[in-house]
Amino acid sequence: PSMPVAFWNDPTGAVYREGRVLLPDGRILGWLEEGLAEGRPVLAFHGLPGSREQRHPDASLAAAAGARVLHLERPGFG
Repeated sequence: PSMPVAFWNDPTGAVYREGRVLLPDGRILGWLEEGLAEGRPVLAFHGLPGSREQRHPDASLAAAAGARVLHLERPGFG
């Protein structure tokens, strides 16, 4: 099951949403989505060490580029 923790929209049409998903093996996967909700999907993977929070602080940049950026935590690092 998904466990959303935050969501907002801004006047530019940018969205920010983050949460966690319980995986079948009991681990929890954190995720973050920003940019246009209907934008072109772009996968972003953080470096080492890092987490989904390693992103640009202005979600409107992704929206201006027509992107929906998905940040997924990496098992054992996020």
